[in-house]
Amino acid sequence: MLAVAASVGTMFAWDYERVPIGDLCYNLDATNQTAEVAENRSASGDIIIPSSVTCDAVTYTVTSIGGYVFLNCRSLTSVTIPNSVTSIGEYAFCSSGLTSVTIPNSVTSIGYEAFNYCSDLTSVTIGNSVTSIGTLAFSQCRRLTSIVVENGNSVYDSRNNCNAIIETATNTLIEGCKNTIIPNSVTSIGVVAFYGCYSLTSVTIPNSVTSIEEYAFANCSGLTAVTIEADTPPTIGRCCFYSVDNSNSSPLNISIYVVPCNTLEAYKTAWPEYASRITYAPLA
Repeated sequence: MLAVAASVGTMFAWDYERVPIGDLCYNLDATNQTAEVAENRSASGDIIIPSSVTCDAVTYTVTSIGGYVFLNCRSLTSVTIPNSVTSIGEYAFCSSGLTSVTIPNSVTSIGYEAFNYCSDLTSVTIGNSVTSIGTLAFSQCRRLTSIVVENGNSVYDSRNNCNAIIETATNTLIEGCKNTIIPNSVTSIGVVAFYGCYSLTSVTIPNSVTSIEEYAFANCSGLTAVTIEADTPPTIGRCCFYSVDNSNSSPLNISIYVVPCNTLEAYKTAWPEYASRITYAPLA
Protein backbone atom coordinates (compact mmCIF):
# COMPACT_ATOMS: atom_id res chain seq x y z
CA MET A 1 0.00 0.00 0.00
CA LEU A 2 1.32 3.42 -0.93
CA ALA A 3 1.34 5.98 1.87
CA VAL A 4 1.63 9.45 0.38
CA ALA A 5 4.53 11.39 1.84
CA ALA A 6 3.40 14.11 4.24
CA SER A 7 6.24 16.61 4.44
CA VAL A 8 8.26 18.86 2.13
CA GLY A 9 11.25 21.14 2.47
CA THR A 10 11.60 24.88 1.88
CA MET A 11 9.51 26.15 -1.03
CA PHE A 12 10.10 28.99 -3.45
CA ALA A 13 7.90 32.05 -2.94
CA TRP A 14 5.84 31.37 -6.08
CA ASP A 15 5.03 27.81 -4.99
CA TYR A 16 3.25 28.44 -1.70
CA GLU A 17 -0.34 28.08 -2.94
CA ARG A 18 0.14 24.68 -4.55
CA VAL A 19 2.75 22.43 -2.97
CA PRO A 20 3.82 19.04 -4.41
CA ILE A 21 4.21 16.34 -1.76
CA GLY A 22 4.77 12.80 -2.97
CA ASP A 23 2.24 11.81 -5.65
CA LEU A 24 -0.15 14.64 -4.78
CA CYS A 25 -0.22 18.43 -4.74
CA TYR A 26 -1.91 20.44 -2.02
CA ASN A 27 -3.35 23.93 -1.82
CA LEU A 28 -2.20 25.32 1.53
CA ASP A 29 -4.22 27.83 3.51
CA ALA A 30 -1.70 29.59 5.75
CA THR A 31 -4.39 31.48 7.67
CA ASN A 32 -6.34 28.42 8.78
CA GLN A 33 -3.45 25.96 8.46
CA THR A 34 -5.56 23.65 6.30
CA ALA A 35 -4.76 21.83 3.08
CA GLU A 36 -6.79 20.68 0.08
CA VAL A 37 -5.73 17.78 -2.11
CA ALA A 38 -5.50 19.70 -5.37
CA GLU A 39 -3.74 17.57 -7.97
CA ASN A 40 -2.81 13.99 -8.70
CA ARG A 41 0.79 13.72 -9.87
CA SER A 42 0.74 10.02 -10.98
CA ALA A 43 -0.88 8.34 -7.98
CA SER A 44 -1.82 4.70 -8.62
CA GLY A 45 -2.76 1.53 -6.78
CA ASP A 46 -3.79 1.97 -3.15
CA ILE A 47 -3.55 5.57 -1.93
CA ILE A 48 -3.63 6.74 1.66
CA ILE A 49 -4.40 10.44 1.92
CA PRO A 50 -2.72 11.77 5.06
CA SER A 51 -4.67 13.67 7.70
CA SER A 52 -1.99 16.37 7.68
CA VAL A 53 0.98 17.59 5.66
CA THR A 54 3.99 19.62 6.72
CA CYS A 55 5.67 22.42 4.80
CA ASP A 56 8.44 24.65 6.16
CA ALA A 57 7.87 23.26 9.66
CA VAL A 58 4.17 24.23 9.56
CA THR A 59 1.59 21.43 9.80
CA TYR A 60 -1.60 21.74 7.76
CA THR A 61 -4.71 19.65 8.37
CA VAL A 62 -6.05 18.03 5.18
CA THR A 63 -9.72 19.02 5.11
CA SER A 64 -10.81 18.57 1.50
CA ILE A 65 -10.29 16.67 -1.73
CA GLY A 66 -10.64 19.14 -4.56
CA GLY A 67 -12.55 18.78 -7.79
CA TYR A 68 -11.14 16.71 -10.68
CA VAL A 69 -8.14 15.49 -8.63
CA PHE A 70 -8.40 11.80 -9.62
CA LEU A 71 -10.50 12.26 -12.77
CA ASN A 72 -9.79 9.42 -15.26
CA CYS A 73 -7.18 7.92 -12.92
CA ARG A 74 -7.85 4.33 -13.98
CA SER A 75 -4.74 3.05 -12.18
CA LEU A 76 -6.18 4.11 -8.82
CA THR A 77 -7.78 1.07 -7.18
CA SER A 78 -8.45 2.18 -3.60
CA VAL A 79 -8.26 5.30 -1.48
CA THR A 80 -8.19 5.80 2.27
CA ILE A 81 -9.78 9.12 3.18
CA PRO A 82 -8.78 10.42 6.63
CA ASN A 83 -11.26 11.57 9.24
CA SER A 84 -9.98 15.12 8.82
CA VAL A 85 -11.59 15.52 5.38
CA THR A 86 -14.95 17.30 5.33
CA SER A 87 -15.63 17.70 1.60
CA ILE A 88 -15.07 15.84 -1.67
CA GLY A 89 -15.22 18.04 -4.77
CA GLU A 90 -17.00 17.59 -8.08
CA TYR A 91 -15.60 14.93 -10.41
CA ALA A 92 -12.97 14.17 -7.73
CA PHE A 93 -12.85 10.42 -8.52
CA CYS A 94 -14.92 10.38 -11.72
CA SER A 95 -13.94 7.56 -14.12
CA SER A 96 -11.26 6.31 -11.75
CA GLY A 97 -10.42 2.66 -11.11
CA LEU A 98 -11.75 2.52 -7.54
CA THR A 99 -13.30 -0.80 -6.55
CA SER A 100 -14.79 0.32 -3.22
CA VAL A 101 -14.99 3.49 -1.19
CA THR A 102 -15.76 4.37 2.41
CA ILE A 103 -16.69 7.98 3.10
CA PRO A 104 -15.60 8.71 6.69
CA ASN A 105 -17.87 10.28 9.28
CA SER A 106 -16.03 13.59 9.01
CA VAL A 107 -17.22 14.25 5.44
CA THR A 108 -20.28 16.50 5.10
CA SER A 109 -20.47 17.03 1.32
CA ILE A 110 -19.88 14.96 -1.82
CA GLY A 111 -19.76 16.94 -5.04
CA TYR A 112 -21.46 16.62 -8.42
CA GLU A 113 -20.39 13.45 -10.29
CA ALA A 114 -17.72 12.84 -7.66
CA PHE A 115 -17.66 9.07 -8.31
CA ASN A 116 -19.58 8.98 -11.59
CA TYR A 117 -18.61 6.34 -14.13
CA CYS A 118 -16.32 4.37 -11.81
CA SER A 119 -16.95 1.18 -13.75
CA ASP A 120 -15.11 -1.09 -11.27
CA LEU A 121 -16.77 0.31 -8.14
CA THR A 122 -18.74 -2.40 -6.32
CA SER A 123 -19.48 -0.96 -2.87
CA VAL A 124 -20.03 2.45 -1.28
CA THR A 125 -20.34 3.31 2.41
CA ILE A 126 -21.57 6.81 3.28
CA GLY A 127 -20.62 8.26 6.67
CA ASN A 128 -23.16 9.57 9.15
CA SER A 129 -22.20 13.25 8.74
CA VAL A 130 -22.84 13.58 4.99
CA THR A 131 -25.58 16.16 4.49
CA SER A 132 -25.10 17.01 0.81
CA ILE A 133 -24.70 14.64 -2.14
CA GLY A 134 -24.37 16.14 -5.62
CA THR A 135 -26.37 14.94 -8.61
CA LEU A 136 -24.94 11.86 -10.39
CA ALA A 137 -22.42 11.35 -7.58
CA PHE A 138 -22.46 7.55 -8.02
CA SER A 139 -24.19 7.16 -11.39
CA GLN A 140 -23.05 4.90 -14.24
CA CYS A 141 -21.11 2.64 -11.88
CA ARG A 142 -22.06 -0.54 -13.70
CA ARG A 143 -20.68 -2.98 -11.09
CA LEU A 144 -22.07 -1.19 -8.04
CA THR A 145 -24.09 -3.64 -5.94
CA SER A 146 -23.84 -2.34 -2.37
CA ILE A 147 -24.76 1.12 -1.03
CA VAL A 148 -24.85 1.67 2.73
CA VAL A 149 -25.54 4.88 4.66
CA GLU A 150 -24.20 4.62 8.20
CA ASN A 151 -26.71 4.76 11.04
CA GLY A 152 -27.14 8.16 12.63
CA ASN A 153 -27.11 10.19 9.42
CA SER A 154 -29.68 12.99 9.83
CA VAL A 155 -30.28 13.59 6.10
CA TYR A 156 -29.87 10.26 4.27
CA ASP A 157 -30.52 6.59 5.02
CA SER A 158 -30.46 3.15 3.42
CA ARG A 159 -33.39 1.73 5.35
CA ASN A 160 -34.22 -1.98 5.28
CA ASN A 161 -30.82 -2.77 3.75
CA CYS A 162 -32.19 -1.46 0.46
CA ASN A 163 -28.81 -0.75 -1.21
CA ALA A 164 -29.80 2.81 -2.04
CA ILE A 165 -29.48 6.35 -0.75
CA ILE A 166 -32.78 7.82 0.44
CA GLU A 167 -33.34 11.42 1.43
CA THR A 168 -34.98 10.82 4.78
CA ALA A 169 -37.17 13.93 5.13
CA THR A 170 -38.80 13.55 1.72
CA ASN A 171 -38.63 9.74 1.36
CA THR A 172 -37.00 10.28 -2.02
CA LEU A 173 -34.65 7.62 -3.38
CA ILE A 174 -31.79 9.63 -4.90
CA GLU A 175 -29.27 6.91 -5.80
CA GLY A 176 -29.78 3.26 -6.62
CA CYS A 177 -27.82 0.32 -7.98
CA LYS A 178 -28.22 -3.19 -9.41
CA ASN A 179 -29.25 -4.71 -6.06
CA THR A 180 -31.59 -1.95 -4.89
CA ILE A 181 -34.90 -3.03 -3.40
CA ILE A 182 -37.12 0.04 -3.21
CA PRO A 183 -38.72 0.15 0.27
CA ASN A 184 -42.47 0.55 0.58
CA SER A 185 -41.92 3.82 2.45
CA VAL A 186 -40.34 5.60 -0.51
CA THR A 187 -42.71 8.10 -2.13
CA SER A 188 -40.51 9.42 -4.94
CA ILE A 189 -37.77 8.10 -7.17
CA GLY A 190 -35.54 11.09 -7.74
CA VAL A 191 -34.01 12.71 -10.79
CA VAL A 192 -31.38 10.39 -12.38
CA ALA A 193 -31.67 8.02 -9.39
CA PHE A 194 -30.74 4.96 -11.49
CA TYR A 195 -29.22 6.81 -14.45
CA GLY A 196 -26.84 4.61 -16.40
CA CYS A 197 -27.31 1.61 -14.10
CA TYR A 198 -26.47 -0.74 -16.95
CA SER A 199 -26.57 -3.92 -14.86
CA LEU A 200 -30.11 -3.34 -13.56
CA THR A 201 -32.37 -5.89 -15.24
CA SER A 202 -35.64 -5.57 -13.34
CA VAL A 203 -37.19 -3.34 -10.70
CA THR A 204 -40.34 -3.37 -8.60
CA ILE A 205 -41.83 0.02 -7.75
CA PRO A 206 -43.95 -0.31 -4.59
CA ASN A 207 -47.39 1.19 -4.06
CA SER A 208 -46.00 3.95 -1.84
CA VAL A 209 -44.34 5.67 -4.82
CA THR A 210 -46.35 8.60 -6.17
CA SER A 211 -43.75 10.16 -8.48
CA ILE A 212 -40.89 9.06 -10.70
CA GLU A 213 -38.78 12.03 -11.65
CA GLU A 214 -37.09 12.81 -14.95
CA TYR A 215 -34.34 10.51 -16.21
CA ALA A 216 -34.83 8.26 -13.16
CA PHE A 217 -34.07 5.09 -15.15
CA ALA A 218 -32.55 6.66 -18.26
CA ASN A 219 -29.78 4.70 -19.97
CA CYS A 220 -30.46 1.56 -17.93
CA SER A 221 -29.67 -0.49 -21.02
CA GLY A 222 -30.09 -3.86 -19.30
CA LEU A 223 -33.51 -3.06 -17.84
CA THR A 224 -36.22 -5.24 -19.35
CA ALA A 225 -38.98 -5.43 -16.71
CA VAL A 226 -40.60 -2.79 -14.50
CA THR A 227 -43.32 -3.92 -12.10
CA ILE A 228 -45.64 -1.24 -10.69
CA GLU A 229 -47.74 -1.92 -7.57
CA ALA A 230 -49.55 1.41 -7.17
CA ASP A 231 -53.31 1.63 -7.76
CA THR A 232 -52.92 5.20 -9.00
CA PRO A 233 -50.27 5.72 -11.67
CA PRO A 234 -47.33 7.69 -10.27
CA THR A 235 -46.58 10.95 -12.04
CA ILE A 236 -43.54 10.66 -14.27
CA GLY A 237 -40.98 13.12 -15.51
CA ARG A 238 -39.58 13.24 -19.01
CA CYS A 239 -37.37 10.45 -20.30
CA CYS A 240 -37.88 8.30 -17.18
CA PHE A 241 -37.38 5.06 -19.08
CA TYR A 242 -35.41 6.32 -22.06
CA SER A 243 -32.13 5.70 -23.80
CA VAL A 244 -30.62 9.14 -24.25
CA ASP A 245 -27.50 10.58 -25.84
CA ASN A 246 -26.47 13.88 -27.33
CA SER A 247 -28.29 13.35 -30.61
CA ASN A 248 -31.19 10.99 -29.95
CA SER A 249 -33.56 9.63 -27.34
CA SER A 250 -36.03 6.77 -27.43
CA PRO A 251 -37.90 4.57 -24.94
CA LEU A 252 -36.00 1.63 -23.50
CA ASN A 253 -37.00 -1.81 -24.72
CA ILE A 254 -38.86 -2.70 -21.54
CA SER A 255 -42.08 -4.32 -20.40
CA ILE A 256 -44.06 -2.42 -17.76
CA TYR A 257 -46.15 -4.73 -15.62
CA VAL A 258 -49.09 -3.34 -13.65
CA VAL A 259 -50.12 -5.37 -10.59
CA PRO A 260 -53.48 -3.90 -9.44
CA CYS A 261 -56.56 -5.07 -11.32
CA ASN A 262 -58.60 -2.62 -13.41
CA THR A 263 -55.76 -0.10 -13.69
CA LEU A 264 -54.34 -0.91 -17.13
CA GLU A 265 -56.16 1.82 -19.02
CA ALA A 266 -55.38 4.37 -16.32
CA TYR A 267 -51.67 3.65 -16.72
CA LYS A 268 -51.83 3.82 -20.50
CA THR A 269 -53.57 7.18 -20.27
CA ALA A 270 -51.15 8.56 -17.67
CA TRP A 271 -48.05 7.22 -19.43
CA PRO A 272 -48.92 7.55 -23.15
CA GLU A 273 -45.37 7.24 -24.48
CA TYR A 274 -45.13 3.79 -22.88
CA ALA A 275 -48.72 2.67 -23.58
CA SER A 276 -47.69 -0.09 -25.99
CA ARG A 277 -45.36 -1.56 -23.37
CA ILE A 278 -47.82 -1.63 -20.46
CA THR A 279 -49.58 -4.87 -19.56
CA TYR A 280 -50.81 -6.69 -16.48
CA ALA A 281 -48.22 -8.49 -14.39
CA PRO A 282 -48.03 -12.24 -15.10
CA LEU A 283 -49.77 -14.47 -12.59
CA ALA A 284 -47.39 -15.95 -10.06
